[in-house]
Formats: sequence, structure tokens, C-alpha cells
Amino acid sequence: MAQSPLEVAQTQLDAYNKQDIDAFANIFSENAEVYRNIGDTVPSMVGREEIRKRYGAMFESIPENKSTLMGRMVQGNFVFDHEHITGRSDPFD
Repeated sequence: MAQSPLEVAQTQLDAYNKQDIDAFANIFSENAEVYRNIGDTVPSMVGREEIRKRYGAMFESIPENKSTLMGRMVQGNFVFDHEHITGRSDPFD
């Protein structure tokens, strides 16, 4: 049974906070594109393996990295999360 977009977003957030790179990367399709900000026209990462490599390196180098969900909006197949990231030198949203 396929997960709903909301379930996918929560699974991704949970894997991120557990720093489980396999579970996190496997959420993405083989040719996924990651954009840092709404409105960006060029992806910051392309493909599951690039996502695995970059996030895997971050999980290893910053094990205290965590995301706190501040708000979530669901519109059809889209889920928009407002997250607060801590565990780095400078927390950010």
C-alpha cells in the first residue's frame, strides 16, 4: 500500500532525526531533485545517490543535528514543512 504524501513527509522527518541515511535516502526517487528554497529554479541536488552522499556526510559529521517541526501544510500531493534545525553552530529555519 502506497503512503500518502503526509506519511511520506513524516517518514522522511523521522529518518532525518534518527540520522538513518538508508531510510532517509530511500524516500526519494532515483531521479529526485532537491531545491533549497521555494522559487529556486536550479536544484541543489539531483538523484538519490547524491542525496545519500551529501546527507550521509552531514549525518556523520553533525550527529546532534535535529529537525523540529514548527508547522506543516498539506495541499493535495504537496506537503510544506516549516522546520527548525538545531545541533549545528547556527540553528536555522
